[in-house]
Amino acid sequence: MAKKKPRSRPLRQPTPNRVRRGDCLDLLARLPDRSIPLAFADPPFNIGYDYDAYDDTRSSEDYLDWSKRWMSELCRVLRPDGTFWLAIGDEYAAELKVLATRELGLTCRSWVIWYYTFGVNCRQKFSRSHAHLFHFVRDAANFTFNTDTIRVPSARELVYGDRRANPSGRLPQATGSSVRVSSRRRHLVLSPRLRHLQGTLRLAWLPDARTVAWPHHPCLEQSW
Repeated sequence: MAKKKPRSRPLRQPTPNRVRRGDCLDLLARLPDRSIPLAFADPPFNIGYDYDAYDDTRSSEDYLDWSKRWMSELCRVLRPDGTFWLAIGDEYAAELKVLATRELGLTCRSWVIWYYTFGVNCRQKFSRSHAHLFHFVRDAANFTFNTDTIRVPSARELVYGDRRANPSGRLPQATGSSVRVSSRRRHLVLSPRLRHLQGTLRLAWLPDARTVAWPHHPCLEQSW
């Protein structure tokens, strides 16, 4: 007689600053509805990257089906005023944006192009030197966006000395501080680290007053 799989205990209150190993779908399923104010996900791009323990060569149908499952779970745990940042490559950026906005009901506030100088060296096409960062919110009229934390001096002020310039600066074209701009004090930041540690995009900046929880993909079997 086959043994029954033990039921996982629900994570009624996610533990801050704790790494949890396991399948991201299993762990997300244990989180209560509408409990996370901010989530940042950096899934595998499905481009054949050589991970230690993850197959990055799924069929498009399988990859998109898997993406829909974890994104649906993530949206379930997102608070009504919650924000979701998604990092993704060229191949599936359009499909995942459509999935998030048309099927999951999110609003895309910004489509950011993250340019970097350490891209993949390509032999017969332009080298890959960017990724896409989507800024999604559940409610377009109620979300966190800390404008004053990311303002920069404007050319109107620095170059032309125009008195009409806002002395507080202007909003930049994009920001690398996605956590900083989209969260508040005592917010719990959820980051489903869906890639292997090798080549993973890490949160570049984590405010002192925020806490972070990390549900993981099963490929993360090594110790930290």
